[in-house]
Amino acid sequence: MTKVGPLCGDCPQPLLARFDSGGHLDPAFGRGGLLRLLRPDGKVLDGAVEDVIALADGKLLVKGSVSGGELLRSAPFVARLNPDGSYDTGFGSGGWKVLTFPCMERSYAQLLRESCLPTIHTSLRLRGLRKGHPTLSLRVRPAEEWARIRRITVTMPEMIRPRDGFRKHARVVPVEGASARGEVRSRRSKNGHFQRRLVFDHLGWAREMRATFPRGSLEVFGRLPKRGAKLPFMLDLELVQDDGSVLGGQRRVVLRTG
Repeated sequence: MTKVGPLCGDCPQPLLARFDSGGHLDPAFGRGGLLRLLRPDGKVLDGAVEDVIALADGKLLVKGSVSGGELLRSAPFVARLNPDGSYDTGFGSGGWKVLTFPCMERSYAQLLRESCLPTIHTSLRLRGLRKGHPTLSLRVRPAEEWARIRRITVTMPEMIRPRDGFRKHARVVPVEGASARGEVRSRRSKNGHFQRRLVFDHLGWAREMRATFPRGSLEVFGRLPKRGAKLPFMLDLELVQDDGSVLGGQRRVVLRTG
């Protein structure tokens, strides 16, 4: 018994082949000795077979991996096949068992409850708004040791926008792990005006990200809100786990005007 797994975009599922003692394909297995392994429900098995064991009764025990959810690239599975290559329905669920572990195939609320998503400590300070010369400081740090920061995008309130040449004043410092100082950039909209979205990026994965916009880097646009009004800031985060997989999420921070 052996297995063959060609790589192609149209046939992601594994291909199994069975030979008799003379080295010929066994026509009793699959179709003429070849079996394109599908899921028990007949859908495409986007995965790989890692091992096949022939059991004493002629059945086959198959071990492999199948494409998982958004947080994990793959999940392990074990299947038992009859001698003709069909699934043994007395094993697992329809002939196979996909192993699930914590942090797999959960809702966002469940992932938070099970500590599968990192808790983010955020410090955001805005000063000088009413004087027309706002300064902004931001500090973001995941609470869990296994999470690192790859990118932060900050959407500011409508009345605050970066001034031309703000990069000369802005300072972004990735802490622990990044290989270079970070940078901040703002994309231009179709009408040529700066958008309110600022992207903090760097080379490498940082344990903490600090950003400072001193006087002269931001400006107030339009009418100031009343005292005590809420100013919403939206943070879009890209975090990296130890295995290299990327998590994304949002954090809304609301400040009140003084």
